[in-house]
Amino acid sequence: MEPALKQEVRKEISRIVDLMIQAESIRESIAELKKDIKTEYGLEVTFEVPPYQIARWVVSEDKMALDQFIAKSISNSGVDVDDDPVFLAKSYWDVNYAEEKNPKIRFLTSKERI
Repeated sequence: MEPALKQEVRKEISRIVDLMIQAESIRESIAELKKDIKTEYGLEVTFEVPPYQIARWVVSEDKMALDQFIAKSISNSGVDVDDDPVFLAKSYWDVNYAEEKNPKIRFLTSKERI
């Protein structure tokens, strides 16, 4: 293998290991939180993984197009803390498909806060 490729592979493996360590730390924190809630309040707590992996703010200069998109995507749409509409997707394929089918809608990875 080329030295540059070996270095990239090592970096990627290191990144994956770091993510695995972070995930384990999160799992431990959640387990401790569940235990504390049960001890302090006598409540059983469960955490479920949502089916969505990606969120995009949706905006459009065409209000009717945006309203129609939100209406037909109600099961995988929501609003953020500012009450701005957000599209929730299970995969990048879903985002790309929604973008192709709705050319008047912009799907933003971030938004400006004023």
